[in-house]
Amino acid sequence: MRRTLIVIFGLAFGLVACSPPVTPAAPTSTPSPWPTSTPESTPTVSIPPTPTLQTGCSSAALFLQDVTIPDLTVLKPGEPFTKIWRLKNTGTCTWNARYSLVFVDGDRMQAAEVTPLAETVPGGTLDIALDMVAPSLDGIYVGLYELRDPQGQTLPVGTVANIWVKVVIRAVVSTPLPGVTPSGGTGSPCRPLRDNAQVSELLFLINQARADAGLPALSLDSRLTAAAQAHSEDMACNNFRGHTGSDGSTISMRVARQGYAAMYVLETIYAGGSARNAFDWWMNDQPHREALLDPNVTELGIGHAYLNSSLYGDYFTVDLASR
Repeated sequence: MRRTLIVIFGLAFGLVACSPPVTPAAPTSTPSPWPTSTPESTPTVSIPPTPTLQTGCSSAALFLQDVTIPDLTVLKPGEPFTKIWRLKNTGTCTWNARYSLVFVDGDRMQAAEVTPLAETVPGGTLDIALDMVAPSLDGIYVGLYELRDPQGQTLPVGTVANIWVKVVIRAVVSTPLPGVTPSGGTGSPCRPLRDNAQVSELLFLINQARADAGLPALSLDSRLTAAAQAHSEDMACNNFRGHTGSDGSTISMRVARQGYAAMYVLETIYAGGSARNAFDWWMNDQPHREALLDPNVTELGIGHAYLNSSLYGDYFTVDLASR
């Protein structure tokens, strides 16, 4: 506290004639000692203890769902958003702040590079939220993240190493492209590109996953390939993604059109990104993973179509069947 010196001055004034001079009276009180103050107690800062490093246990995770911003959500340029993944702790170690979610590749979209995990016991679930900002230019953007243990090692998330955010940035939300129809239809021609290298990679990845699961490889069938290719082109030319064709057709109908008499048939689709992106997404989603690893299918067909003017760019279709 600042000390203030109090000084009493005697002031002499010119007075009215005949008035005697006034002598200042002496102070009758003893000046108080300098004021003192009792120091306030120092505030206590609570510092959380460093989580104990665990030994003798294993770390693993399983992706459960996208709580917000599912793959290929359409956003406006510069739009803020929060991506939330829901994961399950399938290991025997308890997750704590020594564990983290780390950005590893792609587009970070202004998110934190490292995010510590909240405490999650084995068998528990955890929602991991990241605040992001959509890029300023139209396009498809993917950000890859991985979980790391206290030693900096990557935690497997099911059968894959990453979780991701994938968004479509468009200043104006698209409607079906005017004047384009799937191959074989009427109207203006639509001729998407087919990347055979992407198709070959997808075939390899699927059969490798089946081999790892102790299942036989699937052989390519030309009729299933024709059905899958037609559906990929339909999605590209009519700017949609879904299992129902633009003409209302189902997978069974499309396969039958190509002369394949299927006793059992399944289909997986993916829009946007590469063959590897498609495979990773399927393997990280339980229904799609089960389709690729279904022991009842023996053959498959793979379709790929790329159309620069479409909403998602790349469109993949895999038809799996047995006769």
